[in-house]
Amino acid sequence: MQTAGTPNGVHAKLCVFFLALSIHTSAADHQIASNIYGFHHIGITTSDLEISRKFYVDVLGGSLIGGLSGRNIQGNEEMYVLFQKEVLEARSKNVSLSDARVPNVANGGNVGLSLHFVLFDNLVIELLEFNETSRSQAYGANYAHMSVAYINTVIPSFWVKDDVDLDDFVKRLESVSRERQINVKANRVSTDSTVAVSFEKLQVNLQGMSVAHVNGPSGELIEFVKITGESRSKFKSAFADRKAVTKGFSSDTSCSLDDSLGDCLYGLHHIGVTSDDFTASLKFYRDVMGGTVLTSLTGNNLYADEVYKSLFQQELEDTFRDSTDLTAAGIPDISNTGTEKYDAVFVLFSNTIVRLGRFSSRPSGDLLFNARHLSSSPAYVSSGHLTFWVKSTTDLNQLIQDVETASRKQGLSQVQGNRAKDVPANELNTLPLSDYSYSISGTSSSLDGISYTYMKGPSGEQLEFFQVKDKAEDAFRNAFCKRGAVSTAYSCPNGDDATDEPNDEPNDEPKEGEESEEEGNTNTVILAVMCSLAFSLCVCVLVSLCYFHQDKQKG
Repeated sequence: MQTAGTPNGVHAKLCVFFLALSIHTSAADHQIASNIYGFHHIGITTSDLEISRKFYVDVLGGSLIGGLSGRNIQGNEEMYVLFQKEVLEARSKNVSLSDARVPNVANGGNVGLSLHFVLFDNLVIELLEFNETSRSQAYGANYAHMSVAYINTVIPSFWVKDDVDLDDFVKRLESVSRERQINVKANRVSTDSTVAVSFEKLQVNLQGMSVAHVNGPSGELIEFVKITGESRSKFKSAFADRKAVTKGFSSDTSCSLDDSLGDCLYGLHHIGVTSDDFTASLKFYRDVMGGTVLTSLTGNNLYADEVYKSLFQQELEDTFRDSTDLTAAGIPDISNTGTEKYDAVFVLFSNTIVRLGRFSSRPSGDLLFNARHLSSSPAYVSSGHLTFWVKSTTDLNQLIQDVETASRKQGLSQVQGNRAKDVPANELNTLPLSDYSYSISGTSSSLDGISYTYMKGPSGEQLEFFQVKDKAEDAFRNAFCKRGAVSTAYSCPNGDDATDEPNDEPNDEPKEGEESEEEGNTNTVILAVMCSLAFSLCVCVLVSLCYFHQDKQKG
């Protein structure tokens, strides 16, 4: 017997809809993760490209990737791929591009982009400089205040070897920088000039970790972290479970500070991102992009005088000198007697970690410390961005659309990519896929083979999706292999695999009887679809039972 207005076919169609939706959603989101190698680089906008190169290469020991530097790059596509969001915001507010600190890098503009790629043992640092072509000087975009507490701030965190004294390492770094006339200064945490903070005495779940913070040559905050004991064991287990690559668990744990400081580093441990909403950030980095949340490693309710000074000493000195209000300068009071705290969550990818950080009121965290810059232009000196490494066989434009679609399904409408074309905001999603990124291909440029686009993340952080083919891929592969850097992308000639590490290092190559990464991704998609199907079937059964019960009562 049928219930009035609810024919038997209706809930059958509902079941089919749920099943189809579950298949599409699960497969699409996992398909995104299977099309990236993790992160390719961290971008840092510099005030002086060559000074920054000297610091990251000569002092920190990175390898300048030959043949991949760019000078005075201009183009209409570059203009919009880099700055479309800022261009549209300026127009909506009737503000000039100059006042919005958007440099004119279009064809015939007055600003060009120059860059270097510097390779470390698991990740690349991209150094950028926007320079005025007529005067051969840096484009003058500088924030009035800089602080890691500003929402969407991105910072690199270098991993110092186990047996190295972190305090001595950072002081040696300052000394070597001064010898090369590079202005670099570490934040002190006590009157005896100590720079390192140990979490051993703090009530957080990061025992065995120590950190120090340095203001780099362009004012960018750089973190150095040392990991031993309990935290090292937890990170090691997490990397092994995900089959992520790193040099951090090799037997080479020591170095001499009399030698290159680069010999005392494992590469980069993580990329810090200041979030305004952990829920939204986790939906993006975990659910959309496929990262693994390290639940056993969190920094909740973190505050202490030493941490306060380590993060903000330079800014505290500036506010004292200028008689500026701390809150106005973007400095939350996370001292022992203050009112704010810091929370952190680590999300692991294939070759590094994203650390999501949030400053808020203590103890509840209900009130966000909401420090924001008026403009999010990536041309601002010391601003940073994090870059996903897209596989060379992937359709980059389709992937960008998939990321936006998956983000909207998670309620993250703010995750929006720039297009390589000047169009109104309401036409962004009507453009053909070919305009979703910019490809440097078929040219005489040293960057031939690179395709990319910029995107804003869930907290407004600057993201980039980056793909390399042809000449550019050859240059990156050669650099990784020559240095012995680890990745899930390259196999080196003569059997010297760039993902291989000695002893207990996780290896991307499957052993006999193990599944490959590609097989693992496929199995993950299948498992996710099966689980989603099972859930949808349960929903359908419940719906059918409800209608059956109603039919029985009506009868």
